[in-house]
Amino acid sequence: MRIIQSRQGGFTLIEVLVTLVIFAFGMLGVAGLQMVSLAGMDSAQHRSVASLKAAEMAERIRANPLAIYPAHAATHATCRTSHYSDRHETPGTCTPDQMAGDDIWDWNAELAARLPGGTGVVCLDSTPDDGAPSATACDGSGSVIAIKVWWNDKPKSAAPQVPKRIAISVVA
Repeated sequence: MRIIQSRQGGFTLIEVLVTLVIFAFGMLGVAGLQMVSLAGMDSAQHRSVASLKAAEMAERIRANPLAIYPAHAATHATCRTSHYSDRHETPGTCTPDQMAGDDIWDWNAELAARLPGGTGVVCLDSTPDDGAPSATACDGSGSVIAIKVWWNDKPKSAAPQVPKRIAISVVA
């Protein structure tokens, strides 16, 4: 009986190396996809917070119908500071205008804390879906109260960053 021996060439090592290279490129693609997914999730979270904060300001306006919110600038807790600091103190009476100023101040503080570059404005505007943080484009006309919120998302390229905006309208 004769035993036949076969000789193997050196292709096994090359095949393994090619497989590793293909696998490495596949893993780089998966990592890139994961990074894009995380960036999209971050952007979606910012958009959700901005929408919730705009809706919250609309509810504050509805809860205080005697105040004219677009006419008020943000004032730092002129009415509620003492009431919040000492619960045994007799609560002060806040006027609707004081509440409006406090609401706008609190709202902007929350926007700044929860959104990167977060800022907002409440104004009368016949074209509410325009403007930028530095130029709000509020024309002061009409009966529509515009609630505008701006924030910055992480830039996707080296291009200049344009702030994102959410605007909702409330009929006064």
